[in-house]
Amino acid sequence: SNFGKNLPSLGREEYNKVSIWARRFFIVSGVRKP
Repeated sequence: SNFGKNLPSLGREEYNKVSIWARRFFIVSGVRKP
């Protein structure tokens, strides 16, 4: 995922939260990205 490059100011915990939220969002949207 490229979220890390777009959010350099976030720490590991924040990044994990964002990635988890993004995964759920993509799944709900039907994109199903890993």
